[in-house]
Amino acid sequence: MNNNNFFVIIILKLEMREINIVVGVNRNYIKPMSVMLISLLENNKEYKINFNIFQDDFNNEDKENILKRFNEYKNLDINYIDITNDLFKGLPTLEHISLSTYYRILAPKLLEKYDKLLYLDSDLVVDGNISELWETNIEDYAVAAVREDSLQANEERLGIPKYHKYFNAGVLLMNSKMLREGNYEDIIMDYLYKNKEILLFSDQDALNAILYNKWYEISEKWNYHNYFVDARHSNLEEIKLDKPVIIHYTGPIKPWDKEKGSVLKNIYLRYEALYNGEKIILEDLQLVHRNENYKRKIYEKLKKNKYAIKLNEVMKKNKFLKNTYYKLKSSSTPLEKVMNSFEAKKIDVKDSLFESNFDIFLSKFRDHKDYIEIEGFAFKVGFSNRKTEKYLVFYSKSREKKYFFKLGVVDREECNHIYLDKRDYSSSGFFNFIKKSEMKKGEYEIGILLKKDRLTQFKSLNKLVTI
Repeated sequence: MNNNNFFVIIILKLEMREINIVVGVNRNYIKPMSVMLISLLENNKEYKINFNIFQDDFNNEDKENILKRFNEYKNLDINYIDITNDLFKGLPTLEHISLSTYYRILAPKLLEKYDKLLYLDSDLVVDGNISELWETNIEDYAVAAVREDSLQANEERLGIPKYHKYFNAGVLLMNSKMLREGNYEDIIMDYLYKNKEILLFSDQDALNAILYNKWYEISEKWNYHNYFVDARHSNLEEIKLDKPVIIHYTGPIKPWDKEKGSVLKNIYLRYEALYNGEKIILEDLQLVHRNENYKRKIYEKLKKNKYAIKLNEVMKKNKFLKNTYYKLKSSSTPLEKVMNSFEAKKIDVKDSLFESNFDIFLSKFRDHKDYIEIEGFAFKVGFSNRKTEKYLVFYSKSREKKYFFKLGVVDREECNHIYLDKRDYSSSGFFNFIKKSEMKKGEYEIGILLKKDRLTQFKSLNKLVTI
């Protein structure tokens, strides 16, 4: 064999490297899935992409249209796997999550020829090469995933031992051989049906409950979901330093919803334009200017509770929502008025700040020019009822300066599933804006204070804010 032939063989072998992808979708997500596939193909041309679509409602025309659109990609092999939703009858879904979320559980058994699979949600884009992710060694693990700072009470709710992390299941590198041989499909399905009343995040909860000590944590750049954007306080320079490759548009606000805003929306629109056959402009990362969209998000949250509680029922329970709801109905309401509607009032509180232990989940913390926006919930066993007051506390390191802002209550019905002691924890949520002009300039630590009668509980959020 001469040297030229040798190099030809090497090149051919490199060209034949494969990535085995799994997605689970219904017809409503055909276009987002296709945009995701475009982004994957454009950034990973050195691989053959085995693209396995788990679905239950595609018709022949849908399949033909997909094949026709991607006919130009010679490194793509599309395989359809028909699923019946009867397998998941009675399992919970969310407003923006259908039964197709459960399809990933079936992948290792139904795709027996693969010992390794990469599951991808359809509400994401692959904005770079994923060879590093695909070649991650997971021989000793069931899955590799990116963490998600979800509910802190997973020990009580899901039975996950303390100090074990919780992962987001939107991007899963699966050791399908281990999952298949360990019969994990049946184990996870059994857990789902036995614990469906406590599930807040569908199959993601079940995967975490079963695989809590069998998963490998990978860099957040492989599943850069909305939590990481929120945690950076919308700081684009910090986001760029994170170098996200897979951008995951989690939550109910999607980049293809034209009337709504979504962080890093322009990255999705870039690949959507390519899918539509339009000329694309390679823009840098952008955060969408959401002044007009934020009011919509707030209004939609009030109009339709995420966990399907009827609005009038929420109104009856929650004076805070009742007083602010109608102020937000108008689509022309500017952000300033929205902020004013939810502005937390500064209160003079004399209590000392002794560190306590209770559960806090901070789903949002944004540092606007004139306001700080905060959303989440905080509760403690036997301490989180309608009589508990919540305060956001700003304090200097010397604790000479302290500012207390009373937080409005937002119903979080799902909190009643955390501690199964039949007490009402639904008032644990809060959502407010804090006006910076209420405080003197300086650097402050922040925390949450719970106050009930003469008892107080305080916990630092381990955040620094500069006014």
